[in-house]
Amino acid sequence: MSLTYVNKKGNEVKVGVSRHAYQRFRERWALVFPDTPLEPSDTEEMFARWFANATLVKNLSRKERIRVKRNRNTLYMRSCEFTFVVHDCLVCTVEISDKNKRHLNKCPEKLNK
Repeated sequence: MSLTYVNKKGNEVKVGVSRHAYQRFRERWALVFPDTPLEPSDTEEMFARWFANATLVKNLSRKERIRVKRNRNTLYMRSCEFTFVVHDCLVCTVEISDKNKRHLNKCPEKLNK
């Protein structure tokens, strides 16, 4: 599936989606919305819907600025609870951006400690 966003110059840019991004979206959807299960068949449609509502993050946090310096061609697109990390025109992962639920981004092994 190919998604698009409008860059600073007003041009529409096509963006691909990695399988990892879909997996993280499903995992983190279940953590953010435990009462609303996401069916595997609906993942791509829901992903596209949330990405379409995402906007480019302009006020990056300190950690995000460090990550952007390390990975030059990285954009952060945020839509309420989720941040889509776009690197070289590919959504490579999805993170939880809701302030009260960011700790859920950590892998389950680390959460249990």
